[in-house]
Amino acid sequence: MKKIVVSTAAALLVFLSVQFVCAQDFDPKKQAQIAKLLPLARISLGEALTIGARQGRPIAAGFEIDRGRLNLWVFVRKGGRFLELTLDYDSGEIVAAELITKREDLRNANSENQAVARAKMSLREATEKAMEENIGFRAVEITPRLDDGTPRAKIVLNRGEEFREISQDLGLIEKPAEDSKEDAAVDADIAGADPWKPFNQKTFWFNLQIDRFVFRPVATGYNAVLPGPVRQAIANALDNLNVTRRLVNNILQLKFAGAGRELSRFVINSSMGLVGLFDIADAFGIRQSNRDTGQTLGVYGIGAGPYLVLPFLPPLTVRDFFGFVADEAMEPLDYFIPLASSLAIGATGWISDRAADIDSFWGVELTTPDLYGTVRDAYLQRREFAVRK
Repeated sequence: MKKIVVSTAAALLVFLSVQFVCAQDFDPKKQAQIAKLLPLARISLGEALTIGARQGRPIAAGFEIDRGRLNLWVFVRKGGRFLELTLDYDSGEIVAAELITKREDLRNANSENQAVARAKMSLREATEKAMEENIGFRAVEITPRLDDGTPRAKIVLNRGEEFREISQDLGLIEKPAEDSKEDAAVDADIAGADPWKPFNQKTFWFNLQIDRFVFRPVATGYNAVLPGPVRQAIANALDNLNVTRRLVNNILQLKFAGAGRELSRFVINSSMGLVGLFDIADAFGIRQSNRDTGQTLGVYGIGAGPYLVLPFLPPLTVRDFFGFVADEAMEPLDYFIPLASSLAIGATGWISDRAADIDSFWGVELTTPDLYGTVRDAYLQRREFAVRK
C-alpha cells in the first residue's frame, strides 16, 4: 500500500476519458488498411449487431482502423443511455463497453436511435439485404438517420480494394418503440448501486479540484519536457512491471491462454524490448490480457457492493476496493527496493498515466453536464462487462 496515493490518483481520470467513435469517413488510406485487414475478421457486421442486441438496442455498427489495427464496434441504447461496445472480431466477445457522454456524440446517438425506433427493418436485415443486392461485397459500416422523417441507413460495403456506399430505406412505423419503462428500470438499478451518493459526490469534487490545480499542471509539464517516444517507452516499462497482477488473475480466472500471453509478453519485452521500454510482443501480435482481483472476485460470484469514491483513489465498488488492495500488494518491486525508490516509480506511473490522458479528460470535463453521474455510470458498466468477459 506504499504507493496508493501517488500511483492511483490519476486512475479516476482514466474513467473520465470516455470516447465515442462516430461513423468514420473512409479516406483512401483507411480504405486500403480496412481492405487488407477485413479478411481476418471472422465475425460479420450482421453477427456483431446480433451480439450487441443482447446488451441493448443496436443503433449503429462498423469496422474501423484504430492505431493501425482493425476494430469492430457496435453502439447500443440501454435504458436512457448509450454505450459503445468493442467486440473481438475473431470470437465475437465483448472486450469493452464505454458510456457515450459528450454532447455532440449524444446528439448523433439520439438521432440514430430515433431512426432505428421508427424503422420496420432491423439493421441486421438491412445489411443482409445490401449484401444480397451487391454480390461478393461485405458490410463494413451501417449508420441510420431520419431523412425527412423516413428512416434510412448508410451502408458501406467492401469487396477487395473496392468500396461502395449505398442508402437503404428501412421502412417506417408510425409509433416508435416505448423506452420509458426500461429507462426507469435502469435508473432504479443505478440508484440502488449508489446509496452513499452524498459522500461520494463530495469526495469526487475534492478529487476533481486536486486534479485541476495539482495533478494536471504536473502532467502538462511532463508532456512539455519529454518527447512522445520517451513518454511511451516509460509507459511501456512501467506496464511491463505490472505483469504479476495480470498473470495471477488470469490463472485464478482459469484464463490460461491469457496467462500464457502475459508470460510471453514479459519475457519478450524484458529481453528484446530492453527491460520493457519497447512493446515488441505487441508487434508480434501478442496482445495483453488485462485482469485484476476485483474482476476475479466478481467471476467467483462476489457481488459488487455499493459504489464508493475515496480521496486520491479511482472510482471503486466495495468489492473492487478489496481487489485494489490485493493488486497493490502484488507489486513485486515493493519487496525488493527501498521505500523512496518505490514511491518514485509509483509517482512516475501516475504522471505517465495522467499525461497520456490529459486532453481527452479535459474535453469530457468541459462538455459533460453531470460529470459525477457520467463517471459513475461508465465505471459500473465497465466493471459489469469486465466480470462477464
